Amino acid sequence: MRRYQSLMRKITALLILLTACKADHSSESGIPPITQPEEWWTYEGVVRSDSGNDIMIELSLLQGAVGVPSLFRTREEFVSFDDKLMLSGRGEYTVRLGASDVGNIVEIRSKKTRVYAVEGPGLTNDKSEYSKKLFELARISELIFKTGEFGDLVLVDRNHTPLASDDRYTLKRRSRLYDVEGFITLGPDTSGFYEVNSHRTWNVSRSGAYGEANMRYHALADEHHQGVYLKGVAFVVRTRDRHGNEVESMVIKRITSMKSHEQLME
Repeated sequence: MRRYQSLMRKITALLILLTACKADHSSESGIPPITQPEEWWTYEGVVRSDSGNDIMIELSLLQGAVGVPSLFRTREEFVSFDDKLMLSGRGEYTVRLGASDVGNIVEIRSKKTRVYAVEGPGLTNDKSEYSKKLFELARISELIFKTGEFGDLVLVDRNHTPLASDDRYTLKRRSRLYDVEGFITLGPDTSGFYEVNSHRTWNVSRSGAYGEANMRYHALADEHHQGVYLKGVAFVVRTRDRHGNEVESMVIKRITSMKSHEQLME
């Protein structure tokens, strides 16, 4: 009986060893281990270039630990008269603990960008003096933010003082981009967008392509509070309304089409 039990223990040990060897072999054969998916958070808004010009920016941060460098990537747009310069950047950023009344500090140092597209009559030669001047106006060597409410990023200087007293240079953490179609109504005090697919009415944030939408709206609307058809791309941000209540607002990122009621009937 003892010999039988001893033999069974040896067989069991051998099976465990063979199983372990098989698992190691399958791992070496290229089967990837189970890992957590990368999590990128994306923010949009306006920042200031080294020369003081406003730059539209889409900033994505790969989430990491405080004090440990992680990755960022950007897409930027700078408009000067009739010319538009589009740039992209990537590199490393670091999150540092700030004072209790400041919030965490997000630092992007030694930022480098490249031009991936230009639009406009003045950019016929990328090596021209005008082009070099335009690129210099859009250059951003570093960005420093403090974290705000809802995880927003507030642009600050090296002393961690905000560059503006309002939210002009605050990047909003956004949702995923999605297609929208519906009717927009814009006025001095109120704004709204009725989305035909979800049958939901959204508050419209005064950022993104709001300026373009507002200009085209007043050119198409025949009377106050009239809905104008709009199709485009949007995202959602968390913010507060004029009464201080937490709300979700739609930001129109890009306009595909805007039409009056008469144009829709044609």
